[in-house]
Amino acid sequence: MVSETQAWPWLAPWNFDALRFLFRFLPHTPFGIRLASFFLENPLFTTWLYAAVSYVYWSKQDDRTSERRVQLLRIVAAFVLAIILAVLLDLKIHWPAPTCAAGFQSLFPSWLWNCGVPNSFPSHSTLAYLIVSLGLVRLNKVTGLLLIPLTFLIISLPRVYLGGHYPIDIAGSILLALLALSVIDAVLAKDRVYEAFSWAATRGQYSEFAFFLWLYELADGFHSAENTAHFALKLLRSLWT
Repeated sequence: MVSETQAWPWLAPWNFDALRFLFRFLPHTPFGIRLASFFLENPLFTTWLYAAVSYVYWSKQDDRTSERRVQLLRIVAAFVLAIILAVLLDLKIHWPAPTCAAGFQSLFPSWLWNCGVPNSFPSHSTLAYLIVSLGLVRLNKVTGLLLIPLTFLIISLPRVYLGGHYPIDIAGSILLALLALSVIDAVLAKDRVYEAFSWAATRGQYSEFAFFLWLYELADGFHSAENTAHFALKLLRSLWT
């Protein structure tokens, strides 16, 4: 059970009004809930798209191969930085998903109540796939600009619709994604760092294997990495105690 101070997100009245406004246009119907659940439970129609597009740009061989791969590693580095920042924020910012907060449950069907996560800020899924979408703009503007709204449509919206996130969780993810990419860009502006990225991108089978692992996690919604992290934390806690 969460405490009263944890039960409300920042700008709670605005979040409530925004959700109520959204659900006027997208009410919770059996079809709508099935469709939202479909997007959450079928990565082949959502997250696999980002992995497939990334693979196309990584595998293309021409005089710009190294440059493209540096940009793809920029995306990976920005993702790692953003997740670190998100984890640090989790230590200080706590509020449960809307379906777990008494003040917001009235916006959702009762059988969705208490199905959300204990801390919904920020939306890690939006954060991850928005970084990929924004990063791909550097490689192909059309591809990136198509993926950005698609991210909100097939990644963010289903989670908000089912009560997993507030609008402010999505807004926080947008800011974190932009911040992480900006920091990595500032670091890459240094010649030594750019050369290091270029070196890492041209290590043959080692580069291919490492990027394949990234693509696998990207396609799988990072479930394997999340499960591994939870196992490692449990193991460390058991050893510590």
